[in-house]
Amino acid sequence: MARLAGGLLALVLAASAAAEPAWDSRGQIDGISIYNRSTPGSSIKEVKSEGSIDSPPAAVWAVLRDIAAYPQTMPYTRVTTILGQEDGGNVIYYYTALDLPIVTDRDYTLKLRVEHVPADGSGVYRLSWTSANDYAKAPPPLRHYVRLSEVSGYWELTPEDGGKATHAVYYVHTDPASPLPSFITNKANTDAVPKVWRAVREWAKKAPYAQAR
Repeated sequence: MARLAGGLLALVLAASAAAEPAWDSRGQIDGISIYNRSTPGSSIKEVKSEGSIDSPPAAVWAVLRDIAAYPQTMPYTRVTTILGQEDGGNVIYYYTALDLPIVTDRDYTLKLRVEHVPADGSGVYRLSWTSANDYAKAPPPLRHYVRLSEVSGYWELTPEDGGKATHAVYYVHTDPASPLPSFITNKANTDAVPKVWRAVREWAKKAPYAQAR
């Protein structure tokens, strides 16, 4: 009976994986492989990218965790405000306002979760985020800004070259609530990914992030 149950579970998991939409390659930019795929119930596609960063994972992690500095380090970001923390700082709620080209500026509140940090710096780092506009301390939308309801994603960092470099995976699904046709929105979302990578690569080589251990 146990074997039968285990076999059925394996079949269910395999069928579930097979039912997921396949990732479509969008080519490479700056050594970054970019993919997207359809999302059930949404015309806006998920975007996944992966590649190498010529800095140790601890330095890249330091850039990603410095939320207060995002207006200086991350493209399009005008404001970030930390609203609250839980679980010893492993869960962070923060508000962001974005100044965007072409479309009306956007804002939102996120719940960021630190999922894994290796004790000795030699393993996988991972953080993820989801929309949290219903958080008790979330501010109302700024005047002339559009509130985003769907923002989710993650970064996963793995050591390369004996820990001198980082293999990174960056995933994001953002519905910008735009009146533009979905194919334009999907292209804009995909085009924004290399800009984020360039920013992270650049800042990971600068102090104080480059000294992180």
